[in-house]
Amino acid sequence: MARWQEAFTLQRNGHSTADSAALLMKRFPGLSRATAYRDCANALSLFGDIAQSTKQGIKHLATEIVKDAIGIARIKNNEVAMIQGAKEMASINGVNTVDPDLPDFSKLEPNTYNISLPQNVISALQSMITGGHINLGGLVNEMSKHADEAEIIKDDESD
Repeated sequence: MARWQEAFTLQRNGHSTADSAALLMKRFPGLSRATAYRDCANALSLFGDIAQSTKQGIKHLATEIVKDAIGIARIKNNEVAMIQGAKEMASINGVNTVDPDLPDFSKLEPNTYNISLPQNVISALQSMITGGHINLGGLVNEMSKHADEAEIIKDDESD
């Protein structure tokens, strides 16, 4: 797996299959040319062919390359290059532009919800709106009238 990752990284960085195979043979002593080519083919099979990548895949690879560049800039204590890398990453991923998939909020219609409330609740709300306060005693008394109709369910203590 380490050889496949190395093969994919080499190809991602622009090396041809022949160059990647040659570098693999140098980095992994004893590796035959045929096995190095198979590792390159297996890496493409596992991770995907860069030449036929989707737009999302290309964005991911470009982002990874910029991350590597930012890491190098950090090691060299190069703040300007780090900031430039961050700008490039934002540009690659489109976070520095307006998202074209966002709806035009000015064209959205407001939603209307009709809610049916009992008259005593409406009276309580109107009282609160006009007076700024509400006496909940009447509302509680009204609800207690309906409590007689409620069925009391005892907790089952056998659990």
